[in-house]
Amino acid sequence: VTGGSSGIGKAIAQKLSDEGIKVVIADKADSEKLAGGIEFRKCNVTSGREIDELYSWTTENFGHPDYLILNAGQGIQEKLSEGDPEKWKQVLDVNIMGALRCIRAFTPHMISQKKGNVVFISSVSANQPHAYGGIYAASKTALEVIAETLRQETLPHINVTVVSPGIVDTNFFKNQVSG
Repeated sequence: VTGGSSGIGKAIAQKLSDEGIKVVIADKADSEKLAGGIEFRKCNVTSGREIDELYSWTTENFGHPDYLILNAGQGIQEKLSEGDPEKWKQVLDVNIMGALRCIRAFTPHMISQKKGNVVFISSVSANQPHAYGGIYAASKTALEVIAETLRQETLPHINVTVVSPGIVDTNFFKNQVSG
């Protein structure tokens, strides 16, 4: 579970663990207290090297995963005509490129085994332009296109799911890129 040290990712990890599934959380932030059956690995999805190391560590310690949950994400609220393109790049690197890096590292084995599950945590903001939310909405729209492309490329062997939550009581808004 990328971005699993808090919020939605942590809740997903806990639910999976409660179901008896061994869970690895990958996050750049230190994890809050973890329940039994959940492992933590420090990893920033903006680093291809760290993703590759995460994959190697996971397979060496737990085998090849059956699930890849792409939850890491970052928000931003800026007016397009006034915002900072460097901040936009940061959000796009986490929200889009982070997922792509994980797909590239984790799915080849799933494809070769003809089984696996990839879950994308998107947002109700996808395909919903709104003032001050263009970059975030665009990143989640792109994520959904990537999910559909992966689904088409791996039919019928990989299950690809998109979950699009609305506003959830987490630290998401506190962790947005700020000005």
